[in-house]
Amino acid sequence: MSADQIRIKHWGHDDLIFEQKYNTYAGRFFPFDGVDQPEWGGAWVAVEPDERTTPHGHQEKEMLFVISGRGLLRMGTAEREVCYGDTVYVTPGVDHDLTALGPDRLVFLDMWWDTPQDERNGDG
Repeated sequence: MSADQIRIKHWGHDDLIFEQKYNTYAGRFFPFDGVDQPEWGGAWVAVEPDERTTPHGHQEKEMLFVISGRGLLRMGTAEREVCYGDTVYVTPGVDHDLTALGPDRLVFLDMWWDTPQDERNGDG
């Protein structure tokens, strides 16, 4: 494999774009030059210190991989602190949000994918 076959999309904190809908800064993986869009979505996400993401729920399945910082995760009525190394599965249809704790941004990798129609209907 030659070096021109390696595709890298680099980002830095200043490259993240504010997404008002979720009250976060994010850099979405797609579009990605030379790569077909897959059946899933993803983004690097940052929550500013003492800020909270907009509470929301959705039918997509979602996983968060905490890269740095600390946060308070709320899913439904349950709360738990998260930090570097934590992997979180977000249950479809459950309202959730994250609050950045401490002096640093909470940074995580976010990935989501659709639930097949048969699972939505209870057949899966």
